[in-house]
Amino acid sequence: QALLRRDPLMLFDQHVTAEGYRDVVKKPILFSNIREKLLEHQYQSMGAFVADTKLLCENALAFNAPGSIYANTASEMLELITIMQKRASAWVSAVKDSYSA
Repeated sequence: QALLRRDPLMLFDQHVTAEGYRDVVKKPILFSNIREKLLEHQYQSMGAFVADTKLLCENALAFNAPGSIYANTASEMLELITIMQKRASAWVSAVKDSYSA
């Protein structure tokens, strides 16, 4: 939900038809792909989810001009996913430490 709030206009949930997009972006992915994988429990790890989310953002940054709404939104989402990943890692470490003590 936190990631979706960073994209209120649903910029990353629409297929890109702009000329040259497929030349720049070799592995396109949409928010709807990520959402579907989440709902269908297809992610086997946090790392797989993070990889898809980073791919979404990196695609946007690769294709769109710096300072554009797409690039700015992708940058914000990358920052958020990094924070979320660090928090999840800290939580997992804390749980592991509590069981190993």
